[in-house]
Amino acid sequence: TFVEVDGVVQPAPAPRFSRTQGEIQGPAAIAGEHSKEVLRDWGYTDEEIAELMAANAL
Repeated sequence: TFVEVDGVVQPAPAPRFSRTQGEIQGPAAIAGEHSKEVLRDWGYTDEEIAELMAANAL
């Protein structure tokens, strides 16, 4: 089952229980929206991230 949230079609919450309904907390992330945070978590420096961005790798 799919639902539309803010114009974006995405999978509905699963599993679905009869007494506790799942809900979408917000729209899906935009592609690349969290790239910097993820790369920092993986140990990349801000300088390395800037280089990747300058090379259009992100």
